[in-house]
Amino acid sequence: MPNDGSKISHFACITDGSLAVNLGVAYLISQLVSSALERPIWVLAPEEQLESVKTFLKRLVPLYSLHFRHAEKIENDPYSLQLKFAALAEEMPRNDNLICLDYDHVIFRSDILSMSLPNDGLLLSSEITPTDIFNNCGFTNIRSFFNISLMAAKVSTFRSLGAAWTTAYEDLYSVPRRHRIEYALTLALFRTQLQGYPCESLLQSNWRFQAHYPAMFHYGGESSSSKLLKSVLEKVAHSVVDDVQLVNVTHVELIAALRTQAPKIFK
Repeated sequence: MPNDGSKISHFACITDGSLAVNLGVAYLISQLVSSALERPIWVLAPEEQLESVKTFLKRLVPLYSLHFRHAEKIENDPYSLQLKFAALAEEMPRNDNLICLDYDHVIFRSDILSMSLPNDGLLLSSEITPTDIFNNCGFTNIRSFFNISLMAAKVSTFRSLGAAWTTAYEDLYSVPRRHRIEYALTLALFRTQLQGYPCESLLQSNWRFQAHYPAMFHYGGESSSSKLLKSVLEKVAHSVVDDVQLVNVTHVELIAALRTQAPKIFK
């Protein structure tokens, strides 16, 4: 992966405004090291939930430099909110660098904010999935798609990708909604001739690829293990734990559940 040694200068994530996901975002932000305190952290949320998201996160993670923007769904597709990442990049200096993470991550090591980034594309999740969806749509040269729970690149790369990503999303209107945003990102990379680089599982592990002591673990997806960990967020979010302890309780509960579901990463 060609890179220029650039480091992360902006961090971004999305919430749908639900209490459990808001808690997941608060926990994710809390895991960032002290060096992130001065870095801009961008939180995107639907406009109608934006004020409640601001209030919640400023209570739980008050020390961080939080910035809020609204993101609208397309055709009621919650995953389409991620298209806003490219628009967000327009507000940043083009020579800066941006990492976008889904809320459903546990961070174990602080080096995620000092990773090297490619100079000709995006660093993406370690998960790549074969598919024939592109062949069915007439794009016969693409045989797999990227998971975008992790996206990191130069701001200029996000800007270059933005219009192509939106167009690809619109062109794939007939495909199932669940992965449409990821199919669209994969197609946009192909069309713009930008590269997609899956990260190593030592940087981001997941249910399929588990490394010992990774920098972070993505517990998303639709597996029973994923549902179990997300149920932890639901339980804690609706508990009577006060704000001061909410993030700490979330950490304890998530780690305990993860130890039972992915013991390999702790050995």
